[in-house]
Amino acid sequence: MSLFDALSLIAEQITQHRELMNKSEATVEQVSVMPFIDALGYDSQNPAEVRKQYAILNWDAVDFAVLRNNEPIMVIEAKKSSEALTKHWKQLFQYFNADKARVGILTNGIEYRFYIDSVKQNIMDDEPSLTINLENLDKVAVAQLDGFTKTRFHPEQSLRKVKISNMLARELQRPSDDFVRYVAKQIHSGTVRQTVIDEYRPIVKQCLYEFVKQKTKEPVQPKPIKGTKPVLPGASKVPVFGNFEGHRFEATLIVREHFRLQDKQNMRFSGTLMNHREAMLKAKRTINSSAKDDKSAWLFWHFLHPDTSKETPIRELFKNETLRNLILKRL
Repeated sequence: MSLFDALSLIAEQITQHRELMNKSEATVEQVSVMPFIDALGYDSQNPAEVRKQYAILNWDAVDFAVLRNNEPIMVIEAKKSSEALTKHWKQLFQYFNADKARVGILTNGIEYRFYIDSVKQNIMDDEPSLTINLENLDKVAVAQLDGFTKTRFHPEQSLRKVKISNMLARELQRPSDDFVRYVAKQIHSGTVRQTVIDEYRPIVKQCLYEFVKQKTKEPVQPKPIKGTKPVLPGASKVPVFGNFEGHRFEATLIVREHFRLQDKQNMRFSGTLMNHREAMLKAKRTINSSAKDDKSAWLFWHFLHPDTSKETPIRELFKNETLRNLILKRL
């Protein structure tokens, strides 16, 4: 099930229980927050992964904390659906700043506001970096939310991307002095004083706007990823799945007529062609950085058997030529 579909199901539950959610935070947690956590790929029933009433410096507790390696990566404060979230920002701000969490989420079960520290390190921003409204789902926002799911969220890398996106958005809205100064120095012959910056700012803003507008019109031409080779003509792509510590991964196995598991690049994982063993280790380390290469990738990755629809280890494709031919024929 896609993330958008999972959120749509939560929205249906909200419609049925809206009146109770207006009166009870516990109902908000049951109907919306815990299913929302599950939709992101975290297990709300596993206290090693999601903790309710998580103590912050032994003086108070946030409603939920999402943990990784026993450290909080997200804290969630939930309110009744009838509550306006803005007045509760300070409470989440205090929790965020007092702990090691990288993401703060404030919700009334309908609207989810995601906060990070893009302006000053370890100090939560005044404005959310992402807002999800379950009663008015936006596909672009949901696509951004995908970056916060268990498989895709890597605190340092993910938040750098969010911070850069926020910075670029601010520059598009009102180019900063530093940015305008940098541009002006490439063109202006004299000293770039404040008067020059003020003169150039509207020009820079207009150029940025026109550049982005033009680029969004251009068809996207996929470029080969450095260090990889394109999939050979005639190869078939088989969806495969792996599980580790309660989390599920997806990849694409490249199957050729003379398929060998020893092929150097026989799987595409996270957009990159690599060996199936390398893909297994990379997948595991998104969850546990100390995960070891146990050389069992041929058992780790599974595909759906065309006859039984059961998940079968990919070693069967290596051992069973009849099955491989059947897969190739049906793709």
